[in-house]
Amino acid sequence: MRYKLYTSQYNTTSQEQQVNYRNVFVYTVANSQIITQLKAQKQLTSIKQGLLIESESIFTSPIQYTQLDQTLERSNALQQIGTGAYNVAVIEIDEIIQFIQIQYPSLPQIFALVNSIVAFLMFFGFFGKIAFQNSIKKDFVMLFFEISAIELESKQLTQQQNNLLSEQSKRNSERGFINKEIKSCNQNLKTFQESEVSKRSQQNIIFLKKAVLMMLTQDQLAALQLISFSDEFIDKNQEYNCSTQQELENKFSYYEIQSLILQSSNLQEKFLQKFIQKCSYQQDLQKLDLRILSSIQKSNQN
Repeated sequence: MRYKLYTSQYNTTSQEQQVNYRNVFVYTVANSQIITQLKAQKQLTSIKQGLLIESESIFTSPIQYTQLDQTLERSNALQQIGTGAYNVAVIEIDEIIQFIQIQYPSLPQIFALVNSIVAFLMFFGFFGKIAFQNSIKKDFVMLFFEISAIELESKQLTQQQNNLLSEQSKRNSERGFINKEIKSCNQNLKTFQESEVSKRSQQNIIFLKKAVLMMLTQDQLAALQLISFSDEFIDKNQEYNCSTQQELENKFSYYEIQSLILQSSNLQEKFLQKFIQKCSYQQDLQKLDLRILSSIQKSNQN
């Protein structure tokens, strides 16, 4: 079952009473009687309007409803009340009343509001002007301090730069002195090293000379003074490419062949292969051959 309940409210936009309806639903049962209690809350609206002469209008209307359902057996209702309806609705007025007052502005109120706004703006403008002047003064003071600080910082930077230049000049002078001393020490060290190398070279030459003197007999030493390069060997200042050792021996002396081996990479490669082949087959190895082989092997291991 549905109840359509009347409500109304004053619309401030259209300045008219706006009517609405609220639906209330009650769901009935065949063997039951439902008593629905509806409490209507009333709204009292007071409206005052008028520019020069103010008038008051009052509107009263229900604004909302409170629903309370109570269920009874239909047989008991017939015995006690004498009626067996499926639903009984009871409408009551709630003791709580909503009171709303709407006040539209009148002409004196509008003038008073305008005067208040003008006074506020004048008041705000006066203090705003003072605050603006104070702000400008503060800005000028801050600008003055900033300029003074910039000038002071510039002076300090200039002074620091001069100090740095002075220190740099002093350091350059010290560096020049140090470089001069280092060059002098390097020169002295180089002279000392050259002197040591010269001494060691002389000692090595003397040592080799002693070794040769101890190895050669007296007649061999005397004959050694006659050994020199032939004219053919001196004229041919080039790389000699002889195919066999026999050709070398037929063409040059033993002393010249040894010199050629020191000068020619091709001859060094040929005789090195011959030495390696001899060592591989261990053919006629002398003590000196074994010493050379051992030295080569150890140098390759390192």
